[in-house]
Amino acid sequence: MTWEVVNDAFAGVTSDAAAVWAAVQALPAGANLVMGNSLPIRHLDQFGQPSPKPLRVFGNRGASGIDGNTSTALGVASADPSRPTLLITGDITFYHDLNGLLAIQHNQIHNLTILLLNNNGGGIFQRLPVAAVYDEQAFNRLFITPHNLNFSHAAALYGLEYVPVPDVAGVTAALTAANGWQRPRLIELHE
Repeated sequence: MTWEVVNDAFAGVTSDAAAVWAAVQALPAGANLVMGNSLPIRHLDQFGQPSPKPLRVFGNRGASGIDGNTSTALGVASADPSRPTLLITGDITFYHDLNGLLAIQHNQIHNLTILLLNNNGGGIFQRLPVAAVYDEQAFNRLFITPHNLNFSHAAALYGLEYVPVPDVAGVTAALTAANGWQRPRLIELHE
């Protein structure tokens, strides 16, 4: 009953939580799933449904919480090139480890897809008690830190296919596309 309510609530909705939910459902059996810190790992914990489909799930807690997540995913992908690897990450986490993407070319990694949940800043802080402490202007400047970036140039710089998607249906379509796991790519969902 609980999962029916969740499924109904996510139907037709575009949010980072719905994107995580849809991405996990779209993964092929046996895939690696690397979860970025902050909101993505919390969304998986809240909305990841039990499934008989085998997945290998990884997480990495850096010194500041978000550093090194992309590099961890690259290590996971390179350890078994025959296994599809999906990194689900937020924009600030991705930005903090952008230079790790150089390993894609150096190690000829082809089995990595990055689902980038771009909510223009540190969306996790809106869920924490600190959101009630500051006025909106100070809170945005100190915690949300909006950047107004899209990451198409980063994809081009490091040789990833860039796939912008407008909604959760686009996430599912990109993850289930034929031959999608045979080249590195960056799927970016702007929320």
